[in-house]
Amino acid sequence: MNRIVRLSALILAVALVAPVSAGVCTHEAQECLDYLLTMRNRGYAGIDIDDRKDDGTMTITKVHAGTPAAASGIRIGDVLLAIEGIHLGDEKGMKALDEVMKPDNLVHFTVLRKGKERTFELKLSRMPDGVFAQFVGEHMLLHVTDVASKE
Repeated sequence: MNRIVRLSALILAVALVAPVSAGVCTHEAQECLDYLLTMRNRGYAGIDIDDRKDDGTMTITKVHAGTPAAASGIRIGDVLLAIEGIHLGDEKGMKALDEVMKPDNLVHFTVLRKGKERTFELKLSRMPDGVFAQFVGEHMLLHVTDVASKE
């Protein structure tokens, strides 16, 4: 499950809320689509991450140029530990971040870099339309894969 996942506040929330097992989403396709559309206006950080580990952390695999993450100093290889002080393994706490993860809000990402915790302040942007469309398309492909495997 080393599938690269586009990270933004949107993706992070989906990754922590929508169960995906072995590359197949466990929700109905329409349920996922409806949920994703309600999240369209969430804030965007501009990083890619690997799958969440057992301890809730995620390693940053890409920092997109010109994004809030790039401007803040976050780097490839940083291990994302928390957002606004809420550990990524705390699913209940992560759901509470919905109110702060909006475009133009300042948020704090805590990462582990070379054995030391560092906190970066990001001013979230609006997710670019192409990024959102790509994420929705990739997620919906999980449903196609599931349907095809059952046939």
